[in-house]
Amino acid sequence: MANYQVTNTTPSIYLDKGGKAVTGYTVSVLFLEFDEVHTIQVPSLAMDQVKAAIDSLYAQRAALAKLGQPSK
Repeated sequence: MANYQVTNTTPSIYLDKGGKAVTGYTVSVLFLEFDEVHTIQVPSLAMDQVKAAIDSLYAQRAALAKLGQPSK
């Protein structure tokens, strides 16, 4: 079972890291484990691009949840 669910996609224009305008999409994703909705911006709805962006954000969120926890 996936640890997230894509809940919404919206066409959008956003700035890339270089400040260049990109026509793409804003994707809302629900992280089930944390009961939180986050958004990512991607240049297309190609599954590999969206999955990579979500997986990266999820890994960051999971690491954040471990802050302050005793190490095992």
